[in-house]
This record gives sequence, structure tokens and C-alpha cells, in this order.
Amino acid sequence: MLVFSKKECEEKARSAEWILTNSLGGYANTTISCNNVKKHQGLLITEINNKKYLFLSQINEELIIDNKLVKPEIESFLLNIYPTINLKHEGIEIIKSIVMPHLHNTVIISYKIYSNKECKIRIKPYVNSRESDKISNELNDYKQIANRNTVVIKPINIKSAIIIGSDKAEYKEDSAFDAIEYSEEDYYNVKELVYNPGYFEYNIRKGLNKINIICTADSEKKAYETFNNLYSTNERYYENFFIHEADRIKSIIRGTYEYNNIKADYLLPYLIQSSNSFLKIDHGNLKIASNYPEGRENGREALIALSGLCLVTSRFEDAQKILKYYSDNMVNGLVPINIKKNGLIENNSADASLWFIYSVYKYYQYTNNLNFIKEQLWEKMRDVIHYYYYGTDHGIKVDLDGLLNVNNIEPMTWMDSNSTIRKGKAVEVNALWYNALRIMDFFSLKIGDTTLKYYRLAEQVKESFNKKFWNRHEKCLYDVITDKNNDISVRPNQIIVLGLPFRILERNREYHVLKKVTEELLTPVGLRTLSYKDHRFIGKIEKENKKTYYNGVVWGYLLGFYVTAYMRLHENTMKAIVEMEEKIMKIVKNNLKNNGIGTLSEMYEGKNPYNAIGNVSSCLSIAEITRAYVEDVLRKS
Repeated sequence: MLVFSKKECEEKARSAEWILTNSLGGYANTTISCNNVKKHQGLLITEINNKKYLFLSQINEELIIDNKLVKPEIESFLLNIYPTINLKHEGIEIIKSIVMPHLHNTVIISYKIYSNKECKIRIKPYVNSRESDKISNELNDYKQIANRNTVVIKPINIKSAIIIGSDKAEYKEDSAFDAIEYSEEDYYNVKELVYNPGYFEYNIRKGLNKINIICTADSEKKAYETFNNLYSTNERYYENFFIHEADRIKSIIRGTYEYNNIKADYLLPYLIQSSNSFLKIDHGNLKIASNYPEGRENGREALIALSGLCLVTSRFEDAQKILKYYSDNMVNGLVPINIKKNGLIENNSADASLWFIYSVYKYYQYTNNLNFIKEQLWEKMRDVIHYYYYGTDHGIKVDLDGLLNVNNIEPMTWMDSNSTIRKGKAVEVNALWYNALRIMDFFSLKIGDTTLKYYRLAEQVKESFNKKFWNRHEKCLYDVITDKNNDISVRPNQIIVLGLPFRILERNREYHVLKKVTEELLTPVGLRTLSYKDHRFIGKIEKENKKTYYNGVVWGYLLGFYVTAYMRLHENTMKAIVEMEEKIMKIVKNNLKNNGIGTLSEMYEGKNPYNAIGNVSSCLSIAEITRAYVEDVLRKS
């Protein structure tokens, strides 16, 4: 349980935020004070036709005492399975808990009110009807249909319905527009008018009072169907949503402990709960959202994250669905990075297909399910090697030295900005290529398909790699090599080389690489994308300038590969475990109360104090740290 005192709530009222998701692409995300400070924040954001719409912006509470309006103040905040905010005013205590029912575009706010006097509470919803990443510059029109305990609000600008109801509180119409200032929006402050259709009012008695608010927002037909299925005037009915969500998450946590045969741990439950938030169902397909609140999908990131999201947590059927999805949508040996609504496939990536083969191998390590691989994935795995060897789209082709070359003026690796095009032979791509060949050799022997000599090619790759990628002056790896020159940039891609299953680098060189990465790239929150000694080092994101993403900014997910490499090179000794616990995992635990509560951010500034930037909750950060923590620390301790 993550608990914030009154003082902490005051200090972090605008910076600390929590997030819930519903596995449909929707989410609830706001600050611990429940006041939105960024444009994407709100209590109910629904995904409709691959776009996210902000419908319920926030809910405010007012008390009427002796005919005077007063606003209760936040006393504490805690996050366990769901967020709970404790509000107080004199002898009145309000405990406000929020949950998103799984697979419903709905949010439920439950109030327990302890009062030493009779008074009234007004619960005021503020609604919107725009895409979550855009600001509405003009007033949106709404129609509302009010009843005793419910109200239907229909935006004019989008065919949808926002339906809000209460089990006990009476609804009173009182239309108005109020301004919200998004003071923490990146690079500038903006204001927006949001619609307050009215309020729910309830007469508080002395003692314990319970009230529930439910809000559903979706396309009009779906909104009515969902609300009618979920709404009730029975207060005890709403407790079931909180119980069900807690049981669902606890079941996943329990399954993780049992499968991995590890003891109870403080950090792991938060990592597992957060990892669950990225799995989503889209038109019947199980997918992985790369981050929230942005919620975009990326094939490379999904395949890297698969181990931490699905395998460590023993969700093997989910892993099968995701692997099958990317296998089925492969074209010319290339896994899709993104499949657009119109069916257009974007596959401009040199490494995503290699991460696919890596993920299949990890799946086998956890399940020993050779039949699934043989029957559903093997042919596409063979296609990857075939097309890469003979050449495929985007200039991807194996060179005479066996190394994989990318002849393209666009970025084709995870460092996808114009400042890091990395044309030529990229270091982690070739380590992945070697691993793919070794994995294919491994499976070909088990399946009995030995027509292609994967091992022979792998040995050629290994020889060329050690000969050409080693920077003997800096005692580390070149980031990219070409026929004309080698890129001496000290980047974290070389730690990925050390963290892959099949070791390509000579052992003594691995130690030098780890030393270089530790000295120039390691921070308390992840690895810098460029050495702080490099003259191009910036360490922060400049406004709308994507090239600064990889010039020193820290990416959290790389910490997972660092932990794996460190433990491997130190032979999984107890001393190494203690060092990782103290130097890495202890800091990860502390980060759970910073910025995204109970989750880990996508990026951080490359200089002290390493402020979080980018998406508040990152699939890659959570998944890779979860994988490394379980595989390399907890299992070995």
C-alpha cells in the first residue's frame, strides 16, 4: 500500500498522479488531489474507433453546512488496488474510492462519509467531449435528460452519451461552464472550459453514510447498454466492483508467486498490477498498449515487453494470442510496428522481427510448448531469416560478413528520430540477429527441420561481430559500423547485447562494456541514451524536438537489461543480488511514489534530479524491470 500524508499530498498535489485502465484502451488518470493539471487527465477517457475521448473530466465535492458552501480538504491518499482519497472538514470525514470495472467504459466513485452533524453534500461532475490529446478552444454544446437519480448528457460534436447516476443522491440540473487550467502541461499553461450539467445532492445523517456515483461514456448505444447493466440503487451492489477488481489483481499476483516459486515481496505486486494495465482487447484481438495516457501500440515494444507482462505472470494463453497476432500480420519477414485503422501496415523496423523470435524463445523457456511454436509460428520464423538473409523491404539485408546491414535514410531501430538514423550495422540489431540464428538452430533440432544451417551462419556473425564492433580505445562497442566509419557514441544499445540469451561477445570484453555503461550511462532511474561526456549530451527533452529523446534522456526499460547483464557477469552470487537490491530495486521502490504512483515512467531527465518526462506509465519500463527482477533477482535469492 502506497500512502501519502497530508503534507505529502500538499507537496505533490500537482505532480503525483495515478492511473487505472479497463483493458479496452480507456483509462482514469488524475492527480492525488483529483484536480487535472494536464490535458489528457480525467476520470473517464474512453477509446472509440481507435481514438481516446475525454468524457468525465473530474468530480468535485462540496458540503453545505448551516447554509454555507465549504470544500473539504485532502487529508491523505493511498493506492492499493485502487486509489482512495481521504477528505476532511471539521468533524466530517469523506473517504472517496475509485475503480474502473474491467472491460467496461465506466468509472465508479464510492463515498463513505463519517459525520458528527447533519449536513448536505453536493457532488458535481464536469464533462467534456474531445480527444484526450487535444484542447477544446470553443464551447461544446450538450443536451441533457435528467431524472431523479440519473442524467444522460449527449455531446453535440460526437455521437456518444455520458450517463451518470447515483444510488441515493438526487440529481439537480444547473448547467454551467467552468474553466480548468492545465498548469503542468508540457511547455505551456492552457485553460479550457468544461461543462458542469448539475450536481448530485444527498442529506448526510450523523454517523456513517454511503453514496455511490457511476459514470459510463461510450458511443450512444453502448453507453445505454453498459449503464443499464451496471447501474443499481442498492449501495451494497457497488462494493462488488471493488471486490472483483481486487480479487482479479490478487489472483494474477498469486499466480506469479506460485509459478516462479518466489517469496512474497513488497515491490512485485505493484509491478504486476501495473503490467496488467497494458493488456487490451481491440476488435477481438489481444494487444499491448505501449504506454498511458497516450495508449499507442508498437509491435517492437509489445514483443520486448511480452516476457514481463505475460510470461513472468504465467499468462501463457495471452502470450500465445499476442505472438499469433504478430505472426499472422507479418509481411516479407517483417513484423508490423503498427496496423492502422484502414488496414495499412507499418513495418519500418529492422529489429522488431528479431524481437519476435526472441519472444518465441522466451515463451518456450516458460512453457516447453513446442507444438504451438511448430504449428503456429515456425513458418513465419523461417520467413524472417529467409527475408533478412536475401534482403527485404527498407534496405534490410545480410552483408557478406554475415552481419545485418540496414541501408535506409530513415530510423529503423528503437531510437526513432532523425538524429539517430543509425544507417548501417547497428550493434544491438546484430546481437539480436545472432540470437535469432541461435534460437532457430535450437528449434530446428527439436522440430526436426534441419534443412537450413543456422548455426554455421551464427558462428560467422559472432566472428565478424567481435572483430568489427570492438572499440579498443574506449573498451566498449561501437554503436553502428559502416564501410566508411564507425559510430563511437557511447549509448546503451550495447547493454542489450549483454542481456540477450545467447552471448555473442567475448567474456573479458563483456566486463569492459558493463564498466563503461555503469560509469557513463547508469542513473538511479535507468540508462542515459548518450554518455554525459559526449558534446551532444542534452539530458532533457526540448519542446517538440524528438531528436532530444536520445541525446542523454534516460529510458527506464533499459534498466532491465542492465540487471540481467550485471547478474550474469557476477554469476548470480548472493553479493550481486544484494547489490542489485540496494542499488537498483530500492530506487525503483522509491520511484513508485513519484510522478506515476504505483507505476514507472517512460523517460527521465539525464541529470539530477532526474525528473520524469514522457508518458506517466510505460509498458517497457514496467515489463523489463518486472522480468529482470523476477528472473535475475527473486528467483536467485
